[in-house]
Amino acid sequence: MRCIQAFSATALVLLLRSVTAGATPAEYPLRVFVVQTTSSRTQELRNGVVAFENTSGQGHANLQEGSLVSGFDFSFACSLAPTPSSGDPFIPLTGYQGRWKKQGARLAVLVTEIGNPKHQSECELKTNLLDSVYSISQGQLTSYSRQQFDDMVGWRKAAEAMTHPADTDPAHFPVRVSIMEAQWQNHAGGGVMGEGRGNVLKADSGMAFTFNAPRCVAVLSDAAQRNIYQGKWLEEPTRLLLLAHSVGTAPGTGVNECELETRVQPDNVFIRNVSTGVIQTLTQDQNKARLQAARTTQQPSAAAGVNVGARPAASPIQKLSIASNPDGADIEVDGAFVGSTPSVVNLGLGEHNVVIRKQGYKPWERKLRLVGGDVKVNADLEKP
Repeated sequence: MRCIQAFSATALVLLLRSVTAGATPAEYPLRVFVVQTTSSRTQELRNGVVAFENTSGQGHANLQEGSLVSGFDFSFACSLAPTPSSGDPFIPLTGYQGRWKKQGARLAVLVTEIGNPKHQSECELKTNLLDSVYSISQGQLTSYSRQQFDDMVGWRKAAEAMTHPADTDPAHFPVRVSIMEAQWQNHAGGGVMGEGRGNVLKADSGMAFTFNAPRCVAVLSDAAQRNIYQGKWLEEPTRLLLLAHSVGTAPGTGVNECELETRVQPDNVFIRNVSTGVIQTLTQDQNKARLQAARTTQQPSAAAGVNVGARPAASPIQKLSIASNPDGADIEVDGAFVGSTPSVVNLGLGEHNVVIRKQGYKPWERKLRLVGGDVKVNADLEKP
């Protein structure tokens, strides 16, 4: 009696054909990843016992021959099926070992039998080589052109360098940057790309710029989320490198790099009104006048590129001296960036929320109630 069982596998699967005596891995210099197969299994029963089993079908795979990776379609008829392997279909260094029995037409693959690691067998694949590479994207078989493949492999190498930058010393990234708004989209080859605008922060003012991010590991949050990035000019004023933290990581960890192509507007600054969400472009003189008006009405000195609210009625002025150990940390009062430590800030009486941030340290945050007289605050910043 013969029993046929059909099955489909989306995995890295190879199927065996016959046992090869004395086979050694050195005889199999190729690497093969089977990305997807469709097959049927035939069993021959004798007296209720399986006497013979064979599997046949077809599929799609990648072959690494030297430094070249190519996709190929194949058919097969083998006696045993191994367990799926794991790894990257683009870099099949951990796939099955193979050798050509007939160049470009018949490929023998060496597989270790399940439960018997010393027993290796061959599965012969009839192949049709392609000028493309296979992968699985969102559960679907996907074919990439040679150019797309080269781009994706190049990006993976670049992304590895971006997510493990050699230099994260804050002293080497003296430029402080606020991203006002940005539009991001996934890059076809991995990572994200986007464009937007922001400010290079200087004291309590700033310098506006628009940017294009050809490719970054992750999106940069805007100033509405109170993120201020450290950066340095690679080529001032056209190329700016920022240090960013991956989502969910503690300060000082999960750091990645994002390079921006910038077009600066030295005479302007971008301002967002927290009440309306509208971003305005002000000249430097207009911004100075705005800051002066904010001070005379006892508002925190809101820096360029950070949120600016509506003005309340005037109230008595109180000086708040803010220092930190170490110094050079960003100061936020009621959600607005007001300068770096050490600084003296003029505030109105009442309750204020003060946050001090410095890369590599935990944020220091306190609620202060000012009732008159000068107040000094010294924040001892802690490592995470």
